Amino acid sequence: MQYIVRNNLYNPTFTLTNCDGSNVDLSTSTVKFILKSNKTDSDSSALLVGEYVNSDTNIVQFEFDANETRNLPVGRCIGALKIYRADNKNEEVWSEEYTVTEGVFND
Repeated sequence: MQYIVRNNLYNPTFTLTNCDGSNVDLSTSTVKFILKSNKTDSDSSALLVGEYVNSDTNIVQFEFDANETRNLPVGRCIGALKIYRADNKNEEVWSEEYTVTEGVFND
């Protein structure tokens, strides 16, 4: 389980590799991090969405500042990493439960 602290910076990093251990080619792809309240919610109603386009490496890092995490509901959410490829072979490559918590110091 992953944790996000409301009203704080959150910057997840993902290293994407193929089954054989080689780097995933993301040069013509868009990678999205999507956080939703429920797995069945539409992507358009996501709580957080980060987008990384045409990466020249297999490492993608998203950054959500305190303003973006401020209104997240405390509790459990589901996060997913999706790759949208130029050849339309789109895929969800990872998903996990998240817990959104209050920080020690909150405004």
